[in-house]
Amino acid sequence: MKIAIVDYTCSSRDYDHHLCEGFAHNGHEVALFGRPLRKNESTKSEKYRYEDIFFKFGERVKSAGLPRGIRRIVKGFEYIAKMKNYARQIQTFEPDIINMQWLFFPFVDKFFIRHIGNKARLVLSVHDSRVNFRGELPWMMYRGWVDTANRFDRIIAMTQHGKERLIKRGVIPEKIRLAPLGLLDFSISEPVAEIDWMPTDTNIVLFFGIVTINKKLDLLLKAFAGMKASTRDSTVLCIAGKADRSVGPLKKLASRLGIESRVLWHQRYIPDNEIPAMFARTDVVAYPFCGVDGSRSLMASLNYGKPLVFSEGGGISEILRDSVHGRIFKEDNIDSFSRALEHMLDNRAERLRMGEAVKKLDREIPTWNDIARDIAGIYEECLS
Repeated sequence: MKIAIVDYTCSSRDYDHHLCEGFAHNGHEVALFGRPLRKNESTKSEKYRYEDIFFKFGERVKSAGLPRGIRRIVKGFEYIAKMKNYARQIQTFEPDIINMQWLFFPFVDKFFIRHIGNKARLVLSVHDSRVNFRGELPWMMYRGWVDTANRFDRIIAMTQHGKERLIKRGVIPEKIRLAPLGLLDFSISEPVAEIDWMPTDTNIVLFFGIVTINKKLDLLLKAFAGMKASTRDSTVLCIAGKADRSVGPLKKLASRLGIESRVLWHQRYIPDNEIPAMFARTDVVAYPFCGVDGSRSLMASLNYGKPLVFSEGGGISEILRDSVHGRIFKEDNIDSFSRALEHMLDNRAERLRMGEAVKKLDREIPTWNDIARDIAGIYEECLS
């Protein structure tokens, strides 16, 4: 089977890579279509084709340092202007299946899929079933999402929670299939790097991932401040990852809460070769966001055997179990979050026990070869 994976902005680049390798391992011919790769990005594989057809001008605008709002407008016009050209380049591959990972402008995407779907079957993978991100994105990036999604032959949800949410939003139930996330393995060819930006003489609570408004970091800061003084003053909260404009208000919040000296902001892309050392120094991993289907940073962190504090609900709670892999807190409940963090930081033996349980998750979570096989089965449904 010839499979085209389409990820306009490479928003799920690690997922795309692992899935494409799984397809190739299972004997399929695969091409991944995205934007030009940036510094520190690579496909890491010779097993599938990578075609950088999207947003070549928009990426040059990004490198010029223009504001994010202007970059979005530029990409929007570029997408509309070059839609037919994008479609032709994908059709040149002559795929049997085109699996889109995200919708860019849903009310415009329906015209794009009309161009690319006249010879191939269309599948949409839904990485975030919140659909409109609770209003956190401009309206043009979610308006018409459900109508456009229902034009695909099949829709892949990552979790049961996500499937149920999509049905409530109006997605046709008979089109939805489940295919879970796998562990993200950041295998590296270069030596593992030592790091000097994390302390070694204190407990570390780590948030790892891109810092955006929908990650609920305000909740994490308030929960950290709400711990008893003896625990808080012997702990550093490390927030590691690239940040958008929301980081300014978050730093002001930390100052108002009186914890600025206990929060380490490491605002940059974390190279793959620094990730092992970062987790080696970590005692507890915290994920404050609620209701999401899955998380790149979560699926990466499970490789390192660290206990987690996480919210009830959403796809995360379908993978992790309370008091086995960490502690759960009530959604959006600051006091519950504080007590969960406190419990983990004050009980080293329990942290070690739960960390060992996290290491064993690789026996329960499907491999990417298995996930690719199951998704290929969904594709076969479309073709038959």
